[in-house]
Amino acid sequence: MAKFLKEVTIDRSPEEVYDFLISVDNFRLMPGIEEVEKDKHKEMFNVAGKEKIPLVGLEAVRYEIHIDEAKRPSSIKVHTVDFMSPTQGVWKLSKIDEGTKIEYDLEYSVPGSFLGRIIDKLLMEKNMAREADEYISGVKRCLEKVEKIMTKEVVSVDSSAKVSDVTAKMEETDIRYFPVLKDGKLVGVITDGDILSKMYAFGSSSEAYPIKDLMTSDVKTVKADASVLEVIKLLKEHKIRRIPVVDENNALVGIISATDLEVHLGMLTRNNRCKQTTY
Repeated sequence: MAKFLKEVTIDRSPEEVYDFLISVDNFRLMPGIEEVEKDKHKEMFNVAGKEKIPLVGLEAVRYEIHIDEAKRPSSIKVHTVDFMSPTQGVWKLSKIDEGTKIEYDLEYSVPGSFLGRIIDKLLMEKNMAREADEYISGVKRCLEKVEKIMTKEVVSVDSSAKVSDVTAKMEETDIRYFPVLKDGKLVGVITDGDILSKMYAFGSSSEAYPIKDLMTSDVKTVKADASVLEVIKLLKEHKIRRIPVVDENNALVGIISATDLEVHLGMLTRNNRCKQTTY
């Protein structure tokens, strides 16, 4: 039986972290997981997938995640079933300052013959440790607050502006998306697409149009303490690439874009981003 412990600190309350850990979204972060189903009769999740075992190959794996309400939000138990390399573990949550420390405590048995166990042990431990690091870092990235990765210096336009004012600012800044403010509050967004559609219909006379007649006023927004996962869901659901971030008074404090999320999740590196603002 081998054992190791991984830990990470997250800027969220234990209750928030606990709720995420027992969500379908969390289980899909586990390497190799393909299916997640909540047992209708028990406080338990059945999780299934494929796992690469050194020397043995790709094997089916099923986890049972048991929810003990008496231990909420301090711990959650997990173990594999019908699996040739039995695994059992626990998430331990403890409050630290304004955040939560997660300890991922895992035990597993190495399968195979005597020689196989020796070789597998060397390979399995590295593989399991790598997967555990990948998993808990994924949890942390998904729960990160928008304020940590959003673009804070946002170029905006006033609702009293005309199309000609906006096109001039687009030329000057090379930005094609502007939040529209009135008395410091977000009232809409205007894009090059909004302007082009109007100019296509009315030609150059459209330059005198007030942008308040062209802008999108039904704007999806998030608060600065929203999680990365919440933003991803909004982008996907509404088929958009950026969302304004506002405070409790609807004042603009930033913008979170698909590019920001791609960088944060490791899909891009900041060295590969365009030098100019591209939100």
